[in-house]
Amino acid sequence: MKKLNFLLVLLLSLVFVIVSSCNKQEDIAGSKVDFSNLDIKLDDLKIEPTLFKYKDVKEIPNRLNRSILLFVDEAKLTLAENKEATHVTMDVSFKDGKATVSRVFLVDAKNKKILSPNTTPGQDEALIEKVALPDFDLLLNGRCPSGYTSIGTCSNLAKESERKNCIGSALSSFFGSNLGAIGDCAETRVSVGALNVQICGRTCE
Repeated sequence: MKKLNFLLVLLLSLVFVIVSSCNKQEDIAGSKVDFSNLDIKLDDLKIEPTLFKYKDVKEIPNRLNRSILLFVDEAKLTLAENKEATHVTMDVSFKDGKATVSRVFLVDAKNKKILSPNTTPGQDEALIEKVALPDFDLLLNGRCPSGYTSIGTCSNLAKESERKNCIGSALSSFFGSNLGAIGDCAETRVSVGALNVQICGRTCE
């Protein structure tokens, strides 16, 4: 069994923080979860934690905004602790009343490496296609992957209230135009770098 790696730690920590913040009124700023003693083989797991459930697509922008703000804070800490890394990306899918984390990557775009999970170009083309690895050049140039449209780019250096307004405005525009019913499908990719958070989106089947 491999030691619990970055991907699972981030996913579990992120879900814990977000679910706690959405479902509890109390302050959870000091809450922590220690996964360091767990032994899990990530390859055997299919991890798609639910960020939140919704009964109306109009709920998505505000709830996703809160989730992204928490993810940005976690990602900035992760980048500070991993000097090789340039970005942390998170893919979230929306369908049938659930917002689900489908993928998280720790990326060294300058040296064209996926630092976590342990998947790098050239290993398995079928796997690479399946998990939709981030495009290094596009990340560095602040552009969205093929098939995605740019929802918005917001500064990580801005005040949280300014970042919240920037992200919220972008999300409202995208989901208002692309999701009309609870059964409609959409996907977002959130990429956090040292200076900016970039949000890309696309519709799906």
